[in-house]
Amino acid sequence: MKFIYSYLLLTFFLISCSASAQIKDIVPPHDEFTIAYTQVGETRNINVWTPPNYKTSIDSLPVMYMADGGIVDEDFSHIGNTLAKLIESKVFLQ
Repeated sequence: MKFIYSYLLLTFFLISCSASAQIKDIVPPHDEFTIAYTQVGETRNINVWTPPNYKTSIDSLPVMYMADGGIVDEDFSHIGNTLAKLIESKVFLQ
C-alpha cells in the first residue's frame, strides 16, 4: 500500500512540474559592451544594469558581479528585475 501512495505522489509531482510554464522576465534597460581577450581569442559581452534612478541618486548602492549572466536564457533579466524591486522597496536599507 505504501508503494501505491508513493507512486501516486511521485506521479502527481512530475505532472505538476511538467505542466507549469517557466516565466520569462523582460530584459531591463542596460548597457552592453564587449571586451576582446586576445590571449584566448575570444570576445566577451559585458552587460551592466543600474537602477532607474542611478544617475540622479546620491544613495550608495551595493554592487553585485554575476559571472555568466547572459541575456538569453540566463539570469541577467531575472536578477536585474529582482534587484530593481528590492531597491524600490528599500530592502537594502540597514
